Amino acid sequence: VPEDAKRLDMSGKTVLPGLVQVHEHLWMYAGSPLGVQVSYPRLYLSAGVTSIRTAGSYNPYADLRAKRDIESGLAAGPWMDLTVYTSRLAAPPLESHSHIERYLGFWLHSGFDSVKVYSSATPEMARWIVDYAHSRDVKVTGHICNLSYAQAVEIGMDAIEHGFAFLPDVVPEIVNGTAQGRP
Repeated sequence: VPEDAKRLDMSGKTVLPGLVQVHEHLWMYAGSPLGVQVSYPRLYLSAGVTSIRTAGSYNPYADLRAKRDIESGLAAGPWMDLTVYTSRLAAPPLESHSHIERYLGFWLHSGFDSVKVYSSATPEMARWIVDYAHSRDVKVTGHICNLSYAQAVEIGMDAIEHGFAFLPDVVPEIVNGTAQGRP
């Protein structure tokens, strides 16, 4: 500790380090996606969360604005690692390697930090996404349903998000991200 560091008497107090959340969103679902890029960062911070990794964006421009406002000191909020979706939820159809490169290239260049493979991705598409992201030194997470754990590991996915009950490794009846015979 530097000699000139400010010291506080915290006798009788509890001090916690900043919390890190690794699956957060700057939107909520209320019949349709609703952006909360102003309120959520403040709420995270007020709860002691000083760092977040988002798990996909419905409004990437608003998420980038929130991140930049926080970084520049114009707004209060945690440090953010923004994750871009690669799904029909928030992206145009990504049907080829060149589509993936253009789409991810744009958002990664714009300020997103990581990529999320979504449940509709085929194994081939997931491999293209991982290969492209890794060529840019970007981490890839997956909300996968059309891939098994073994396939995700084999293609080099860095993390797997929720969905464990919907993976073919766990529930053999899973086909295309849903249990056969059920919606």
